[in-house]
Amino acid sequence: MPSLRNARSIDVLKLPHVPFTFLSALIGRSAYALVILPLLFTVQATSGSVATAGIAIAAYGATASFLAPFRARLIDRLGRRPVLLLLAVAFGGMPLALAIGASVAWSGVTMVIFAALAGSVAPPLGPAMRVAWSGLAKEPALLRKALSFDAVVEELLYLVGPVAAGLRS
Repeated sequence: MPSLRNARSIDVLKLPHVPFTFLSALIGRSAYALVILPLLFTVQATSGSVATAGIAIAAYGATASFLAPFRARLIDRLGRRPVLLLLAVAFGGMPLALAIGASVAWSGVTMVIFAALAGSVAPPLGPAMRVAWSGLAKEPALLRKALSFDAVVEELLYLVGPVAAGLRS
């Protein structure tokens, strides 16, 4: 490995437990970048209203944001692994519930409520990964490189996610 002063991203990825942990967080965080457009289109198609779809997106974003401190408190009290697992399973089930709702023509209000529920169980994978980096990359130079690499990859997800969500077969 080069000197810690000249740490590279590949040096960070070679650290023990990093590939699995980072890949897991990356896959989970990709859902955030992929959820907005399909949610918008699904609610709009089901309700017939762009305004209702916008309200659903706002409800998703509001609950994801405003309930973040409560999810963080749960993680602090009960531990990262069990809470993130529970939130990931619940969050993973929400697109399925919304797809079922769209197929049986739920009302716009019901779709908005389920969009809000999806936001309320969005696991805080970005903050959890940033906390995990401090245990995975103990040297300050590696930690700085890990956090910067993590930030760049997360931003790339938000760039690529909507494109991937918009692809049609």
